[in-house]
Amino acid sequence: MTYEAHIVRSLILRKPIELEHIPETLIEHAKKNKVLYALGLYDSRIRKTEAWIELRKRRDEQIKSIIEVMELAESLGIRVLVVKTLKPFDYVPDDIDVLIIDDNALKTLVNALLNREYFIRKKGTPEITLRRITNNTFVDLDIHAKMGAGPYEYIDKYYLWNRRIYRKLNNIDVATPNDVDELLITIAHAVLKEFTITLADIMHIASLNKDTVNEAMLQSRYIGLSKSLKYILSLAYRTLALSLKIHKRHDISTLKYPHKIPIPVIISTYSENLEYRLKVHGLKPIKEMFKAPSSKGIATLLRYVGL
Repeated sequence: MTYEAHIVRSLILRKPIELEHIPETLIEHAKKNKVLYALGLYDSRIRKTEAWIELRKRRDEQIKSIIEVMELAESLGIRVLVVKTLKPFDYVPDDIDVLIIDDNALKTLVNALLNREYFIRKKGTPEITLRRITNNTFVDLDIHAKMGAGPYEYIDKYYLWNRRIYRKLNNIDVATPNDVDELLITIAHAVLKEFTITLADIMHIASLNKDTVNEAMLQSRYIGLSKSLKYILSLAYRTLALSLKIHKRHDISTLKYPHKIPIPVIISTYSENLEYRLKVHGLKPIKEMFKAPSSKGIATLLRYVGL
């Protein structure tokens, strides 16, 4: 079996990796696919590695930061959502993503965080990344003004806010998208921004119940994300079936992760999302696309299609 199959089987069956010895390359593969922390919960050998111990330490600090951001935002009267961070499985993100609902509040929140030992690590379009170094690790906060790929907004933030829920984190209410919207954000981020699907994205789907996935399929039609969702659902089904040996005649080696999404699929999914947004916002999404910085994947796509 490939690393993908070993990792997926361990996570789905909730048991140790089916190998006598775990190679360092498998650890790196799981880390690259953002599932190393979850994997370690089912395998004591992985929990002893430096990489896993570092993730556990970072996770503890991330939880503290999420609570701090929520309390700070509430004290300032700023509406925020924590997105792409609290998954339906045990997940340690590269950074905490905070979506600011109030357009004029970005500077206020950033300045307040700068007074709490954070510093500006990177300024993007339209986001700011802050970092705090603490307890021999670091926490990154990505503060977003919109939910999108660079300046291109693929999901309206007010739509997300109106459908929000609150999750308990150490007895603190954390505003997040509901389960359906969180899945659609994950899908949109993978397909329309990163152009890459990780095993963490597959596990996100595998960790949801059937009703949530069915509702996401229905909802995706109304916001221009049905093609993105169908593509990843098909990939997830094949990955799970092959890893669990449901389809023995197929070879899991044909599915490698992180999975690079083919350009024709990206063009098709962007076309659907753009068509929906043009109906709702007029020419605004076209203007957003042409504001994309050259380093962004969306700019690469535009060059590919000759725009």
